[in-house]
Amino acid sequence: MHWGNWVRLLTVDDSIMDKQFELTPEDEDAGQSGEQGGEQGGGKRRIRRASGPPRQRLTGLRAEYGEQWVDSQGKVYARRLSGSRRVSAPTYAALQARETPLQQARRGAAKTAAGDREAAYIAYDLAGNRKTLERVFHLPLNADLVVRDFRVGGRHPIAALAVFVDGLADKNIINTHILEPLMILTELDDEQGDIEWIEWVRRALLPGNQVMEVSMWKGAVENILAGSTLVFFEGVNAALSVETKGWEHRMVSNSQTEAVVRGPHDAFTENFRANTGLIRARLRSSHLITEMMQVGTLAGTDVAVMYIQGIVNPKLIKEVKRRIAAVQVDYLADSGIMEQFIEDDPIGVIPKFLSTERPDRVAQALTEGQFAIFVGHSPHALVAPVLFWSLLQTAEDAYLRWPFGSFIRLIRVMALAIGLLLPALYIAVTNYHPEMIPTDLMLAVAASRERVPFPVVFEVLIMEFSLELIREAGIRIPSVIGPTIGIVGIADDFLYVFRVNYTPYIKKG
Repeated sequence: MHWGNWVRLLTVDDSIMDKQFELTPEDEDAGQSGEQGGEQGGGKRRIRRASGPPRQRLTGLRAEYGEQWVDSQGKVYARRLSGSRRVSAPTYAALQARETPLQQARRGAAKTAAGDREAAYIAYDLAGNRKTLERVFHLPLNADLVVRDFRVGGRHPIAALAVFVDGLADKNIINTHILEPLMILTELDDEQGDIEWIEWVRRALLPGNQVMEVSMWKGAVENILAGSTLVFFEGVNAALSVETKGWEHRMVSNSQTEAVVRGPHDAFTENFRANTGLIRARLRSSHLITEMMQVGTLAGTDVAVMYIQGIVNPKLIKEVKRRIAAVQVDYLADSGIMEQFIEDDPIGVIPKFLSTERPDRVAQALTEGQFAIFVGHSPHALVAPVLFWSLLQTAEDAYLRWPFGSFIRLIRVMALAIGLLLPALYIAVTNYHPEMIPTDLMLAVAASRERVPFPVVFEVLIMEFSLELIREAGIRIPSVIGPTIGIVGIADDFLYVFRVNYTPYIKKG
């Protein structure tokens, strides 16, 4: 066999996949005879090709044909949704029995999706809405969700339902701004229609500062989980969402990791709106924009992108919003996780975002054309883009006069250089270039290393590991036993020094 024939055996001609297959328009009798012939094994259904890209081939086939099946020989059959090709009931039953389990699952999923679309809207029936709440929130197993039945007052009372999560909503606001106005201070006009009536309730009876109408169950569930209270009415296919957020949180306190001597001392907390409000209190500008997003498929987490319109680069904001929207995660716990998702080089050593808990530092960065990201209940904000030298600056540098601020920055740069280069310099000098240091210093170094049984490299690694261990222990150790361990460590060091220095003299005496 020629070598060209062997090459043809190893290649695949997939040009046929570039065209779309569809059934030819035939009359009813021909279609039935073709299908019956296919059942018997002797008949075949004629098909023709239609031009179109490969991506549109499957999409068009699914949109054009409602039922698809494969026989025992692998032949594909289909039935049009338009009804131009009809089959008899026995033939359709036989063809339906030939469907593979995967095709049956797809058809069942399509029916389920259609039912979900119908159930996505809030119903007129209050009992139906209650059943939906029980199904979505797993009632009565879930003890956190509170469902309050009451009647709206007036000449003809109307049944209503108030739903909120215990611990997320403020019960005082619910009693004074929802239940009391609707149950006691209500005078409804029975001649008004449903739409006008619920609009009148929203405008005249609910004194909450944020009240909006919700008609989809998705929005209703999101509002309930965010701390709002949903009010359902009998005969109305919509609910009113009232702002009643009131969960417990830490108050604004002093900064713990970025303490300063001169300057503001407040810091971010775990309250999302309090953090954005601290920035608003400093930057009282109408150009300050806060865009809200949600990240998380299992439990949504609020994410805010804050910037100043007209100063920041619009392409930069578009890119960061694209990256945040592309994050696919079940639950986003902190801003540190968000940083790892959206940064350019996740395995890089130098961070691309500045994490800070100081509102004044974020406000200053916004005025310089940067943007800030707030994530859920995280007490730290992300500022970007940042340079390497921006990581060596602190908030206090801007509050000092330039000679003192510049001197502190210079000391900080020198400390960085010493921390990076001194261990390597020590190893190089002691092992390979001892002539570079004075003789007295060299003799002192040699005397200190006389009793050390380890090489210089291993000694430096142990020192670096010990420093990191002490730093980690100082951060993680409980504050109750921290001073006790410190005292024990000092006593142990004192005994060690005493034993090394004075034991020879005691033996001689």
